[in-house]
Order: sequence, then C-alpha cells, then structure tokens
Amino acid sequence: MRMVNSVVMVVLLGGGLSMPRAVADTPAKPAAPAKLELKDRFGFDAMKPKQSKCTKVAGALLKKLEKSYTCEAPTDDSPGSASGKPIAASCTAKGKTRSTFLLFAKQADCKEERATQLANAEGA
Repeated sequence: MRMVNSVVMVVLLGGGLSMPRAVADTPAKPAAPAKLELKDRFGFDAMKPKQSKCTKVAGALLKKLEKSYTCEAPTDDSPGSASGKPIAASCTAKGKTRSTFLLFAKQADCKEERATQLANAEGA
C-alpha cells in the first residue's frame, strides 16, 4: 500500500498529469445572456412624454414590446435617465417608427422620470 501512495505522490509532484493541448486552448463558451424581464415593469414612450403615461407592462403593451421593439438592459455606457432613477430596460421600435420606451422597476421612478423629461422640454 505504501508503494502505491508513493507512486501517486511522485506522479502528482512530478507534473505527470497534464491536459491535452486542444482542450487547454479551447475558450470557455460565454454564458447565455439572461432573458430581459419586461413584464410588470413601468414605462412610457420617451419620444412622446406628453402623450404617453407611465403604464404597467402587461397584456397588449407587453406583446407590443416583445414583437415590435428591441429591448436592452442598461450597460455601463448607457446614458442613464434624466432624473437619475435606474432604468430597467430601454425598448426601441423596430423599423421607421420613432418610439423608445423607458422601463423602470418602480412606478414612482417612471413617473419621476417622465415629469423630469416634461420639465426639461418646457425649459428648452
């Protein structure tokens, strides 16, 4: 028994175990991006803040965003919101329609952002 343990120790210490080169050079596959959660967020069309109210994303609005918009989570390079509230997602219309929904986790954050954008538009 002692001899077996000694042999194993020699192999481990001697660096006798190594991965084949093809396996060692294969990059790990990146994890699939998490599905962006739109349902039950609160949003408004930032291109039309006067006409658009903060609305809970569900039903027809959810289907519209999933079908006709490209939605992205904010990144470190994202401009952020005018009010400083955290944006949960930004959804831009596909095609020629000028429409961008800003989505927030809280209705209060959505309302504050819309009010800030309206105030900024009046001052412009």
